[in-house]
This record gives sequence, structure tokens and C-alpha cells, in this order.
Amino acid sequence: MTKRLRVLSAIIAAVAAPVFAAPAAMADSTEVTPMHHWGSCSHDGFTNDVGARCTKLSNGTVYVRKTSYPTVTAQYYKSGGSNIYARVGFEQGGKNTWDGYQTMSTGGHYTASWGPKEGVGCTPVIGKLHVQNGTTYPTPSMSMC
Repeated sequence: MTKRLRVLSAIIAAVAAPVFAAPAAMADSTEVTPMHHWGSCSHDGFTNDVGARCTKLSNGTVYVRKTSYPTVTAQYYKSGGSNIYARVGFEQGGKNTWDGYQTMSTGGHYTASWGPKEGVGCTPVIGKLHVQNGTTYPTPSMSMC
């Protein structure tokens, strides 16, 4: 993903977050995400947003979201623990697509988006966090269409 696209994605996220913010009654006071409208993560992988799935880990939460068709966003919010060297990505049709590895520290939000140029299609997607030690943490599958 180019630097220009990352900057544009960050600007869009900053502008869209207040517009789509969840009501206070929907917010999870123990977890903060940069896109509050994605909602808190339930034990079965659902959020308050029907277009998102998640997996809650001991030191953070992995999200995948259909931001628009056919664009998918993967995100990891690190809520505690030591720094990790990891990357976010998604799986679609048995093929993994990854952002670059980076050091992830407590309080950080690590997000990447992919669209039709990267081959995102209509088949279901799984969001993923891959730690350099080889462990991969997937979200439940989510429909793209």
C-alpha cells in the first residue's frame, strides 16, 4: 500500500469517525477503537456493526470490516502486554494478503485497507493478525456481498 493511500485512509477515518460514532449506550467502556462505530467485540465475533467481525485476544482485538464494496479493512487494537512485531491482513478464497510488519505497542491501532486493485472480491473474508513468531489470529468469516 502506498504512503499516499495510507495518508488518505487516515484522513478519511478521522473525518468519518465522528459522523458514524456509536451512541454512548453502545460503547464498551473497557475497549477503545479508532472507529467507535465498529463496536465492542462479543465472544462470538460480532460487533455493533453488521459489516464487521472480530476476535478478542488477551492483549487486544483483531477486527475485519467491509468498509465499502469491494474494500476490506483489517485492524488490530493493542490494549496491553509487551510490544509485538506483527502485521494485519485478510484471507479471501484461501489467499492471504498482508500489510507490512511493524512494531505494535499498547494503545496502538494498526489498520490497513485493500480494494479491487488488490483483488478483493465478493467471496467471504477473514481478518488476520500475524505475529512474527508464526502465530496467526483470525476473525470469524465475514460476507463481502
